[in-house]
Amino acid sequence: MYPLVKENTPAGYVIKIIPNSWQFIVFDKKGNSVDIYGNSQKFTYNLPSIIFIGSNFKIMRDYDKEYQMLKIRNGSMIIPYQEKGNWAVKYAFAETGIILDLVPVRVVDKPTLSVMLREIDVKTTFDWVLVDETVTQNDLYIIEHRYNAKDIIRTDAIETAEEKNETPNVSYNLNFLSQNPAFLAASHLRSMDTSSLNQLILDFELTPIDLEAIILFIEKYLSEDISDRLKERLNNLRVLSNFYLQILLHNKDEVNKIIENENDPLNISYLNTLLMKIKVLLSDSADQDIIVKYEEKLNQKNSG
Repeated sequence: MYPLVKENTPAGYVIKIIPNSWQFIVFDKKGNSVDIYGNSQKFTYNLPSIIFIGSNFKIMRDYDKEYQMLKIRNGSMIIPYQEKGNWAVKYAFAETGIILDLVPVRVVDKPTLSVMLREIDVKTTFDWVLVDETVTQNDLYIIEHRYNAKDIIRTDAIETAEEKNETPNVSYNLNFLSQNPAFLAASHLRSMDTSSLNQLILDFELTPIDLEAIILFIEKYLSEDISDRLKERLNNLRVLSNFYLQILLHNKDEVNKIIENENDPLNISYLNTLLMKIKVLLSDSADQDIIVKYEEKLNQKNSG
């Protein structure tokens, strides 16, 4: 019997994917089974499936996995993609009703309808079909009827992220839409949006490479002629980023040094919030025990 593949989400859910069956189950922080729709009375689910059809798509994928973990925001799945010759990340939104913050998804892409017909059995169904402008109206008719496709998204009709951001009734947070946190951090720094950068560090499950890049970006702006107020904010963000980095690198001495040198109550609060998030992400009990000790030291700073 194959072991389950486990994914932890920032919100604290544990997703276990059943190999070879394209199904998954979900547990909360206490180990209880989760009904991802709230009222479906089911606890085993098929991985949602997406197919991109069109010669202009450049699909963003993790080549180490046979699935992607996509973000859910207010019940809508955020589907990232790029177009050939354009580095900008674009997004499609698919209504799901799923209450998780991340969900495993099967993603397939085919350059034309003829390739799809040749390589994919007509009995195969997809939850969402995304097509670009190279797919004709006649192609759409065939896709809809041959594959019983009910949710077809034309990406050439999607509003850009900027247009969505300007629409008052659209709940939009760029931090939840980016698949490249280092690039997004650079964008926030260019506009000196320190609040969004702070939220990015607290929201994202960052890698050491992400954090090293963010620290370099911050140090670049610290070397420029900026106000003392901005310099103080950037210094605090550098400390927060370095704190995250040293924890991921298991550098206990550096982590303890950061805690000992921090006396600002607001910064201590940010460090505590970050620790709570990291503790949820870690599956190893020994790592969690270390985080608890860091929390105790921070709480002593506050009480002292």
